[in-house]
Amino acid sequence: MARRFSQLVVSIGLAVAAVPVASILGGCRNDRSIYADAFAPNRLRNLERSVISAQEACKVAAGEIERGSIAMVALFEESDRDEAFVAARRIAARARGRLTALENRIRNVENNALELLEEWARETRSFKDNQLKARSRADLADLKARWEPLRRTLSDTKQSFKPVMVVIEDDVLSLKHRRSALSPALPAPAAGRYETSVKEMRRWAQLFDGACNEFTAMLPSGVA
Repeated sequence: MARRFSQLVVSIGLAVAAVPVASILGGCRNDRSIYADAFAPNRLRNLERSVISAQEACKVAAGEIERGSIAMVALFEESDRDEAFVAARRIAARARGRLTALENRIRNVENNALELLEEWARETRSFKDNQLKARSRADLADLKARWEPLRRTLSDTKQSFKPVMVVIEDDVLSLKHRRSALSPALPAPAAGRYETSVKEMRRWAQLFDGACNEFTAMLPSGVA
């Protein structure tokens, strides 16, 4: 019984191996099947998971940084200047941590995409049949075209978080100096100093979310 099962597994494996890459690529050309090729399913899944992970990290970072900016404004009204400075440092540390996590996950997405594209290009050059090579190149070009908008959005979103962090870091330093200042009454920075940068960060976070959804929606289903 065990021997028959082993023989069956081997037979199935040989049958699957005999299916040409081109026949898989040459199937139904809808958005969710075009990239279900024989050599990159694991890379596709890695890419999909990393995009979803970065998408979640973006939401968390944007929320944490926006809440931090609101809390930071209120700290300038605190009578205990030591406590205000300590709280400000905690706010900045949490915000930096969330932004770092987002940057790391974006880097992971970019690395996974690069590995997939490089492997596809390398294997495309291995085709001996010119028609199959041309088809593989066309599919690779299509994937690159679909990846490029997300790649740009990843980079631009990451940059959009930094102006908010600049204001947060300035506030931490200001509260540190305020703690040691001799004047009993110190004017607080302008209340609306975060408004523009937070609004831009929020806008890019929404664009990021939409770009991630659009990209993952076109990936093939059922790839192990």
